[in-house]
Amino acid sequence: MPENVLFKSVVETLASDPQVKLSNWFGFPCAKLDDKPFAALYDENLVVKLGQSRVQKMLKAKEGRKFDPSGMGRPMNEWVVIAAPESMAKQRWLELAEEAKSFVASLS
Repeated sequence: MPENVLFKSVVETLASDPQVKLSNWFGFPCAKLDDKPFAALYDENLVVKLGQSRVQKMLKAKEGRKFDPSGMGRPMNEWVVIAAPESMAKQRWLELAEEAKSFVASLS
């Protein structure tokens, strides 16, 4: 289980759904739906899979940043990095993780 208290709280809430499994993805703690990752902890930030159009809207609104785990200018287009907000952090991260879960479920 991740040591980040905020992420741990979010994934514990998500894990109340029996379809959600806690795992690792590229060495990062994550939540998966049907073995597909939808939320992960990366450098103490939340990373979620929301689809390319939603990610572009979030980037434009400066609500997140590109997820480039390799650091080589090859961002994963359907994923966005979200820093912990100063207030209502758990609610915000949980809302985004739930949105990511719904997005991944829609791909099946």
